[in-house]
Amino acid sequence: MTASKKPQRPVAKGVPARVSASIADAARHLPPSGVAERLLTDARMETVWRFLLRQNADQEAVAQHLLFNDAGLPTTWDAEQKFSPQQRAAAVFFVSVVGDLTGEPDLIKHAEADAPAQPFLDAAKLCREMIRNAEGYQRGYDEAGQPLSFDLAKALDVVADCLEYKGKAALAANDPHVIKRSSNERGDDALRVKTRLVAATMFSLYGKRNLGLTATVVTVATGVKIQKKDVENWCRHIPAYLKKSPNEQPR
Repeated sequence: MTASKKPQRPVAKGVPARVSASIADAARHLPPSGVAERLLTDARMETVWRFLLRQNADQEAVAQHLLFNDAGLPTTWDAEQKFSPQQRAAAVFFVSVVGDLTGEPDLIKHAEADAPAQPFLDAAKLCREMIRNAEGYQRGYDEAGQPLSFDLAKALDVVADCLEYKGKAALAANDPHVIKRSSNERGDDALRVKTRLVAATMFSLYGKRNLGLTATVVTVATGVKIQKKDVENWCRHIPAYLKKSPNEQPR
């Protein structure tokens, strides 16, 4: 006797059959929104979903989105693994984009975003300056009868590296919410940030730029027409999201 397959849940009301069952299923967990409705029903998204469903996604990144609820889905969603890895990733991408693009995003000025990093970078610089006099400091400990059991110059260098690493990690370079130069139009700045958020999610899950697809997603979600070149320009200051692998052909 052949085991019967578990019945798939029906596609959400009003969702075209061309939309993956995983996306339709995930949509049931979201509050109604214009962004979700457009992404589910606009025919221009068919190309996006078809492409993403053929891609190998970073399953660790997918799991992280679910674990920390960045995608807005219950952690028990698809606990039975009835969807393929590609279907799960596409659903997480959809819900993440809906969450990021529903409502107005936070806009952060570049100087404000970099402020937390400065103390660490200043401390690292001071440690490196102290290395020049490390021998004298070490000799002072010896003369005081409290010799150090380590090389002070090397220790300062290690501490400087640690502080520098922490400072660079806190810099705003990879934060999609940061506006380096404002256009003085909040709507324009918000559109740039929304585009970067989609690009960030795309890169996080799929490891590729997919600038053309990102442009389509943002255009459909926001109702504002943007081009592939706009995505490239707006994300230019975020190197991680524009990383290009040797064999990648940007779409």
